[in-house]
Amino acid sequence: ELYPRVQHCCCEDSWQARLAGAAAIRVLSVKLPHTYLRKHSATTLRRLFNVLCQLPEHSTVEADELDATLTELLRKCLYDEAPARRKKHSTAAAAGLAVPAAAAGKNSVDGGAAAGGG
Repeated sequence: ELYPRVQHCCCEDSWQARLAGAAAIRVLSVKLPHTYLRKHSATTLRRLFNVLCQLPEHSTVEADELDATLTELLRKCLYDEAPARRKKHSTAAAAGLAVPAAAAGKNSVDGGAAAGGG
């Protein structure tokens, strides 16, 4: 199957290959039914967070794309919502998770309070 192969791309050595895997997941998540995505959601989310955590610091646009992919995937899996262009919501808030500031290339969700800034 194509989807497991695409997921495996997110574990490659080069960050370019990982980003290609994440982009392919985004394209396929629009086409695949929510039941299939829900079945593979744990592995997919793990792979996408792996890509996000290993991105270089200067890859802020790619981090934003991953954030949008994670948000759309969670909406489709959890709420069976069709992907639509909406205002950007934090994936971490949607998932109830805290994304490390260094991994996302931006401030943490809580405004830095967890890092001793508040």
